[in-house]
Amino acid sequence: MATVELINTGYFYADGGAMFGVIPMASWRRRYPCDEQKRCVLAMRIGLVITGSGRIVLIDTGVGDKQLKK
Repeated sequence: MATVELINTGYFYADGGAMFGVIPMASWRRRYPCDEQKRCVLAMRIGLVITGSGRIVLIDTGVGDKQLKK
């Protein structure tokens, strides 16, 4: 049996309109509050899987750091 863990690696802001498209802000804002610029805070996580045989697998979510300097 494998063990699966999620590891929180940080947070980032995403534009609510880009995330939810044509869904009205009044609908998604109840679950995902936004700031004055209509950006939602989202968590970045990586997955860690440890198999029954002891193999360790790290699953990268692929966010990267290319946008941080802007």
